[in-house]
Formats: sequence, structure tokens, C-alpha cells
Amino acid sequence: MSRSIMIALSNPVSAEQEAEFNHWYDNIHVPEILAAPSVHKATRYKVAAQTLPMGKTPQFRYLAIYEVEDAERAVQEISDRMATFRMTDAFDLNTAIGFAFTQISVAKSE
Repeated sequence: MSRSIMIALSNPVSAEQEAEFNHWYDNIHVPEILAAPSVHKATRYKVAAQTLPMGKTPQFRYLAIYEVEDAERAVQEISDRMATFRMTDAFDLNTAIGFAFTQISVAKSE
């Protein structure tokens, strides 16, 4: 079986609610996602530097990468649990977006 990941791109609703957003994400949301049997690992990132196109403000400040056993199964398991997720007003639901990917190749530097 090929490896899969899910990514979520998100923002807090305001700078004033950023601490609440991060607390909720790390302590409530990630454990709820990890409760899905096919989700094995979660890693979060905050934008650190601009890449391309230069001079453009990043649309998303936060990235979560979930390592999953099978993308389609993980999406279904999470969808089945969404009604019970505990949300926060600090999470900007209007701009959040997620994707599931299946690995197609690997390249390593020498």
C-alpha cells in the first residue's frame, strides 16, 4: 500500500486569538484527528519565510500534516467523527482547507 498524507491549511480568526487557536489545535483538535484508526502522526508548522511568489502575503499561516495509512479511509473516518469535534471560535473555518494525497514518488539528495 502506498503512503498517504493529509494536509490542513488554516488561520486563527485574529492575532488576539492566536494563542487560543494554537492551544485548541494542539490539545483538542489534533487528539480528535489522531483518534481515527488510520491516522498515525500529526505535525504542525507555522509559516516562517516567504517563498514564491516573492512579495505576496501567505494566505495561510499554519499547516498541519497528518501521516495516514490510506487517504480515502482516513478522510472517511474523520468525516464520520466531525459532528463530535469540539471547535473554537478562534479557528477561522471560512478560510481553512484540507487535502488528502497519495504518494507517487520519492527523491532524496545524495
